[in-house]
Amino acid sequence: NLCRGKPATDLNLIKPALQVFAHLLKTCDDEETIVDIAWACSYISDGPNDRIQAVVDLGICPILVQLCKRYRNTSPKLISPVLRSLGNIVTGDDKQTQAAVDAGLLREIAPLAGHSKQSIRKEACWTASNVTAGTKEQIGTFLAMPKLVETVIECARSGEWNVRKEAAWCLANICTGGGSEHIQCLVEREKVLPVLFDLLTVGDIKINELILTALDHILFVSPSEYGILVDECGGLDILEDMQEIDSERVYEKVVTLIEKYFGDEGDDEVSFPVSLSLISNS
Repeated sequence: NLCRGKPATDLNLIKPALQVFAHLLKTCDDEETIVDIAWACSYISDGPNDRIQAVVDLGICPILVQLCKRYRNTSPKLISPVLRSLGNIVTGDDKQTQAAVDAGLLREIAPLAGHSKQSIRKEACWTASNVTAGTKEQIGTFLAMPKLVETVIECARSGEWNVRKEAAWCLANICTGGGSEHIQCLVEREKVLPVLFDLLTVGDIKINELILTALDHILFVSPSEYGILVDECGGLDILEDMQEIDSERVYEKVVTLIEKYFGDEGDDEVSFPVSLSLISNS
């Protein structure tokens, strides 16, 4: 309880307890105790990078990942704080994110994103979105993990909106922070364009801005080829309909996309898309 609440307890006051938490996570088999410790770790790591680092320095990332694997089908009440702790860690800097990736986090996201409990699916997609907000190397590792991006795309395609939104952030971060090879993977291997355009039809202004920015990065990679794919999946019709939307920022983004990539003149010179830092704000 000392670790709970806002404002957060001074880190120096709770540091003496951290090694005890780590020891119990490594040795304790009592589920209720593990749940309490996992929640404490999630409270501690919910904040600035120095708090995240205090948890990373305990060396418990592999233990948290193993707990995800061990309990994902039997104890949602344990998975929730464990996954939140790992999710908080990957909101940190690139090295902190890498500590969770190196511990095997990505292997556990796909099954958790397909969990029967909605809150766990949402948390898994949120965690994924913070990994894909990392380095190009981390994005590459994410895309190379079997069934991972496929599961996230499925979460973005259907289901509860709060889950779809987190999955949308994950995919958008790949488009805006990844290289051309990562965008090609999404578009050509994973056929992501229809899913992105379907997200635009929901009417969430913030998600509309997010996806339109991602589409700018996608079309920049191959304006002609990907422009054809956009038209074939009905995306151009959706963009034209969106010009009637009641949001000046969305309208401007839509008009810019249409003029830039689907204009009658077919300009050869295309300006590079604006680079935005897109990470989930949940």
